[in-house]
Amino acid sequence: MVSVVNSMNNAAEKVEKKMTDTLSGKKEEENLVEQTKKKVDDVTFQLKNYFSQSYEQVREQTKTAYEKVAETLKSSFK
Repeated sequence: MVSVVNSMNNAAEKVEKKMTDTLSGKKEEENLVEQTKKKVDDVTFQLKNYFSQSYEQVREQTKTAYEKVAETLKSSFK
C-alpha cells in the first residue's frame, strides 16, 4: 500500500514539474515575442526617421540646385 502511495506521489510530482516547465516555457516564449515586437517597432521608428530625414535633405538639395540653375539662366539672359 505504501509503495502505491509513493508511486502516486512520484507521478503527481512529475506531472506538476511538467506543467510548471510548460508554463515557464510559455512565459519565456511570450517574453521573446514581446522583445521581438519592441525591436521591430524600434527599427521601424528608426527607418521612418531615416527616410524622413533623407527625403528632407534631397528636397533641400533639389531646391538649391533649381535656384542655382534659375540664377544661371537669369544671368545668361541679361
